[in-house]
Amino acid sequence: MNIISNYSIKALIAIALIFMNISCSEEEDRSAENIRNQISEYNEQINELTKKINELENELSKMGEVSKSQRLTPVTVSEIDYGRFERYVKLNGNVEAVNEAVISPEINGHIKSFNVKEGDRVEKGQIIARLNSEVIENNIKEVKTALELAETMYQRQKRLWEKEIGSEVQYLQSKNNYRSQVSRLETLESQLNMSVIRAPFSGIVEKVFQKQGELATPGNPMIHIIDLGKLYINIDVSERYLPAVSRDDKVTLGFPAYPDYNESVEIFRISNSINPENRTFRVQLIVDNIDEKIKPNMTAIVGLNVFSKDDAVTIPSFLIKQDIKGQFVYIVESDDDLKRVKKAYIKRGLDGEGKTMIESGLDKGDFLIIDGHNLVNEGALISVKN
Repeated sequence: MNIISNYSIKALIAIALIFMNISCSEEEDRSAENIRNQISEYNEQINELTKKINELENELSKMGEVSKSQRLTPVTVSEIDYGRFERYVKLNGNVEAVNEAVISPEINGHIKSFNVKEGDRVEKGQIIARLNSEVIENNIKEVKTALELAETMYQRQKRLWEKEIGSEVQYLQSKNNYRSQVSRLETLESQLNMSVIRAPFSGIVEKVFQKQGELATPGNPMIHIIDLGKLYINIDVSERYLPAVSRDDKVTLGFPAYPDYNESVEIFRISNSINPENRTFRVQLIVDNIDEKIKPNMTAIVGLNVFSKDDAVTIPSFLIKQDIKGQFVYIVESDDDLKRVKKAYIKRGLDGEGKTMIESGLDKGDFLIIDGHNLVNEGALISVKN
């Protein structure tokens, strides 16, 4: 300790002498060249003294003592152990309602009334609109009158034919006329039913496209209904990941609009063909949307597990550094009671979720420097915090 202190004093004296000599030299020789030469000479002396001090400090540390000029850098460490490593590929998905329909009428007709408005909830089978059915209703009245007469004539001809009175042709004609009227009545009643628009499933009226009094025609959108209770998540996955994906595998599901949402969901369906335009295949999830906060056409973020290993060495990716020899991390090297920093050169494997799998260079039981890794260099003395 005294030796180091003496050298430190000498270094300070040497530095002080530099300035004294420079001051004196200004009186003797104002040449800039001489001043630069003197500064260079004194710098060499300072470097030589510093080198000798460092050598003495190293000798002292080998004896198990640490000089006051050497500061122990506090760090935290983590013991290397084997564990499970998983690599997920993040893909964008699109939300689609399982039950969604744009309803149009099956027959032409002016809209008589709407029983719902946008935002209303409807139940399956509920009447949501009616078309003007006056013409159909009048036709039904006429057919019912004709049907009564046709049925009376048919019954009379039937009784006569059973008694072998009258001709078979008269009996068959009355029978055919009666059945024809029955069939016509059924057709008109079906058309009357078509003039009543009902909800095909329970859901919410998203959009009403037409107004009361307008002409509704088949194929022309009239009402849009969505059921938000169950949703599909559709993901287009590159064909290179096809061997890693199978039915009932679990994926992670999140939404940029809801940063706190994170669920694990089983794959519901995998398409049986590859899209030739972008070389992808469709993976489909199905989720319960209990609180209905997820909406159709939202963007979903799906994490697809494409690699996993149980007995892997994994470390945080940000700890990996690089020099001319390659990639390395800092670990703890114990020397008696002293702990020093050591570079461990590694072979880097796959990355995933902020972690990196290490193929070689680290062994179970090594202590990896975590906090403080940016404050140390190889050989530096450290103190390990609990």
